[in-house]
Amino acid sequence: MSNEFNVGGSSNFILAEGKRTNPFGLWWLAAIGLMTALICALIAFIILLSRPVSIPASDALFVTAPPKSLATISPSLLEALPSEIREIIHTGSSWPITFGLYRSKERWQWFMVGPSWMIKDGDTTNGLVSLFASEMNNTEETRNFKYTKSLSTILPFRETVSIEIEPQLLADASGLNISLNEPSIKGTFVHGMILFDIPFESEQQNPPLHTADLALTIPKNGITEDALKDFIRRLSNGRHHHLNIPGLSQYHVWIDENGHPTLSKYSFEKELSEEDAAQLLGAYGFFSKKAVLLPDGTLSYEHVVPTTSSSDGLFGEHANEQGELITLNHQELFVQTPNQTQIEFDTILPCNNYPRIRLSGKSLDYILTSLGAIKIPEKLPNLQVGSYNDRLSICFE
Repeated sequence: MSNEFNVGGSSNFILAEGKRTNPFGLWWLAAIGLMTALICALIAFIILLSRPVSIPASDALFVTAPPKSLATISPSLLEALPSEIREIIHTGSSWPITFGLYRSKERWQWFMVGPSWMIKDGDTTNGLVSLFASEMNNTEETRNFKYTKSLSTILPFRETVSIEIEPQLLADASGLNISLNEPSIKGTFVHGMILFDIPFESEQQNPPLHTADLALTIPKNGITEDALKDFIRRLSNGRHHHLNIPGLSQYHVWIDENGHPTLSKYSFEKELSEEDAAQLLGAYGFFSKKAVLLPDGTLSYEHVVPTTSSSDGLFGEHANEQGELITLNHQELFVQTPNQTQIEFDTILPCNNYPRIRLSGKSLDYILTSLGAIKIPEKLPNLQVGSYNDRLSICFE
C-alpha cells in the first residue's frame, strides 16, 4: 500500500533567503552621540562659569541669592538699593547672583558677580561670568573670585540666601577690636532668621532684656566681651568706670532722634560695694560740696569726690551739674538726661532662643549712618541677636 501526495500543478514554491536591517542600532548610536555632545557642552558650560573675575582685595560682605528669593523684601529696602541691583532683582531669575559690599577710601562700595546673560552691561566678563562694580579703578588691588564658589553654597533654582562676612570688614568699619580664628563667618537665611556657623550657647539664667533701642547681655567670657565693652564705652561718652567693676551683666540704652543716649541702665550680677558706688558717682560728675573758710573770712565751696566716708548717702538719687539724674541701687545704675519722659521697662518677645542683643530700627538707622551709609530705608525693623540650636542667629521682630 502506498501513500501519494498530489500538489496542484498550478502551485509554485519560491524559496528566498535574505537579511533584515535593525533600525535600533542606528538610534543607539545617535543617542550615544547626543549624550556625548551634551556632556561635553555641560563640561564646557561649567568651565566657562568657573572663569575668575577680579574683585577688590578689601575684606567684604558677600550675599549670594537668586533674584527670585529677594523679590519679597520690603519696598522701602528695595528702594534704598542701587538701581542696577533693583533691575537684577526684578528679573525674578532663579540663577544666583553674588552681591559684595566693601570699604574703599573710607567709603562703602559694592559689586555683583553673576552669569553674563543676566549682568549684560558688566565692567568685566570672563567666559560666562560678568562683574559689575559701583566704582573700581585700575590702581586698586584686586583678587580673583570664582562664581562657582557661590554655587557651592547655593544651588540654582532654590530660593536660598547665603551670607559670608570677612571679619576684618567689621573691625575696619566699626573700629572695634574683633578677632576670630576663622577667615570668614558664614550663614544662611532660614526659617525667617540668619543662622551663622558660629557656636553660640544659650544662657537661660539671665533676666529677659527690655525693649530698649540697644539692649545686650555681657558674656562672662568669649571673643565678644571686649568688643561689646568697647561699644558701651563709646555710648557712655568715655565714662567707662562701670566697665572696670566686676559683674556688669546687662546694658540698656534709649536714644533720641539724633542718636544721643537719653537713658542708660547698667545691671550688675553682684551687689555693689560702697567703693564701687563712690567710683561710679565720681565718674558721672557727682561731687559733694565741702565748705572752706578762706583767709579773708569768706566762705567758699569745693567739690569732693564721693568716698565711703562721705556724709551724703552713696545710694539713691543724685544730680550732677549737667542736669543728669543718677539713680544708684545695689545692683543697678540709671543715668537719665534732663526732661526725659517716663519709660516703661517692657520685656522683649524673643524671636529666637534667649536673645543676647536687641537693636531697634532707630538704633540701626543711627549705626548705619555713623558707618557712612548714604541711602537708608525709611523704616528699619527691630532685630535680635541670640542663639538657635547653639549657633549665632539674627531674627527680626
